[in-house]
Amino acid sequence: MQNKSPGARDTAVARDGGIYLRPMLESDIDERYLSWFRDEEVTRYLESKYITADDALAFLRWGQQTNRRFMYAVCLEDGDLHIGNVKIGDIQPRAMLCDLVTVLGDRNHWGKGYATAAIKLATALAFDVYGIRKLNAGIYSGNIGSLKAYTRAGWLVEAVLYAQYAIAGGFQDKFVISCFNPGHHSVLPSFPLTLPQV
Repeated sequence: MQNKSPGARDTAVARDGGIYLRPMLESDIDERYLSWFRDEEVTRYLESKYITADDALAFLRWGQQTNRRFMYAVCLEDGDLHIGNVKIGDIQPRAMLCDLVTVLGDRNHWGKGYATAAIKLATALAFDVYGIRKLNAGIYSGNIGSLKAYTRAGWLVEAVLYAQYAIAGGFQDKFVISCFNPGHHSVLPSFPLTLPQV
């Protein structure tokens, strides 16, 4: 069954590239949603696996109560189908930075540019609505699809951490990727930064 909420389109906060973002609802956390986190292809490069409805509800509610985490549903313009999520948070108020994590749980819609569109929309929300100075994400070196989606959305590879992630059969590097709010950072250095002489 397609996950659609009555009037969901009316709560859209941003739209582009065939998708729109709207605030995630408790009613979005249904069996279809939970099945994404049992799908080995979807969760191959995720820390969240086999979550329960209680886990997902607690995660969503904490953000709503603290205003330090904002969850958005990624929905198709054509049919309003909920196909994934974007998380902005957890916000570090003093530094005004946070992670931006994107998950497209419906594999029928991979490879269509929706992840890049969602990242662009959520990046603009983070900067323009929440005043975030810098966004971060960590990507497994084997997750080339995510790396392409973020870099096509204007993100930069800031660093590479060798053998940072443990996976079945070995380890993978971590790409530390970032996007800087131009209102705070009009000029950026070249990455990787040159280390001081010691």
